[in-house]
Amino acid sequence: MPPLSVCARGDDFLVLSAVTGLLDTNTYMLLSSGSAAVFDPAGSATLFARAAADRNSSIDYVILTHTHADHMAAAAELLSLAPNAVFAVPALESDWLRRTSHNLSYAVGGIDSPPDPSLLLHDGDMLPVGSIRLCCLSLPGHTPGSTAYLVSGRNVLFSGDILFRGSVGRVDLPGGDEPSLVLSLRRIVSLPHDTVVLPGHGPATTLSAEIASNPFITSLPQTH
Repeated sequence: MPPLSVCARGDDFLVLSAVTGLLDTNTYMLLSSGSAAVFDPAGSATLFARAAADRNSSIDYVILTHTHADHMAAAAELLSLAPNAVFAVPALESDWLRRTSHNLSYAVGGIDSPPDPSLLLHDGDMLPVGSIRLCCLSLPGHTPGSTAYLVSGRNVLFSGDILFRGSVGRVDLPGGDEPSLVLSLRRIVSLPHDTVVLPGHGPATTLSAEIASNPFITSLPQTH
């Protein structure tokens, strides 16, 4: 199994991550006050189930940033290990879970279909995880329902495939849209610049670093 690493922490929360699945997806687990949320379970479901149990925490949420197969390949297995968890999916992509032409599961050899979502997420929704809250930010562009999750008041952002270190999500897949991506990037850069960005692939970064050097942000058209 891949190693778990600490990628963010505060007085009342901890974020662990592991690189999982066929396309090296970052799967994250947020822990706070005995509650846990797992983001984008691409593989190694038992690793996260054990990590939660070892920390006397229950997995209360399994959350997708978007419904591409490389971000949900292990959702069915993880939900079987945490049967009381809420399966939370961006509302705009709830019908993509079984649309192989859109979720691209055919490209990774197929996946076990996850169950129907138990919670559909919209922009501005707040999810309680232990003593903290997650704010849902709808950021279309990579996919129509791409959603990032901001740890409210802690300046930590699970960005999915919208923003990476030095890059952004591709827009040439089903539902991709470059003008929407530009608007989403503008919204992201309005967040506090010390925000830690935890992307769907690759290393963590900070918003200040991306504003300074990410060519997709530095080249954003100026608004007047």
